[in-house]
Amino acid sequence: MGCIRMKHFFLQISVKELSGNAEWLGTHLWEAAFEVVKQAADKHKVRRVIDYNKPDMIWLFTDASPTGTGAWIGEGPTRDTARPAAFHSRKLMLSPSNYPTDQQETLAIMQVMEAFAHHLLHRQFTLVTDHESLTKVMTQKNLNGRQQR
Repeated sequence: MGCIRMKHFFLQISVKELSGNAEWLGTHLWEAAFEVVKQAADKHKVRRVIDYNKPDMIWLFTDASPTGTGAWIGEGPTRDTARPAAFHSRKLMLSPSNYPTDQQETLAIMQVMEAFAHHLLHRQFTLVTDHESLTKVMTQKNLNGRQQR
């Protein structure tokens, strides 16, 4: 379902729609490049169903921005060779879009773990995120209410 939503969303929008109110220089160039990327993504099917009988690790990649969260789950021997099985994205509402970056990243993790629970329950997996401060959350002494939940 996440892949269908991702394809429906990205294959039918423009760069301007993704950027919100931000001003883009070279919009025509970006628009053309974005169209090429969308066509390539639609043409080259890279998704592969997770085979739980294989010894390969399950990888969960997450990211967040002020406008939304995105993630994918895949399988492979290393994070660089993992092939995606499903995608997930969600636009942030007004309140979460004002969260600090580390809390947006945490929200992305929570959302995708819920979305991919059927892949993750009772299985070992590796979470990959690009925000360094999340590695220190468990050792922080003073957590606010949102972080504690």
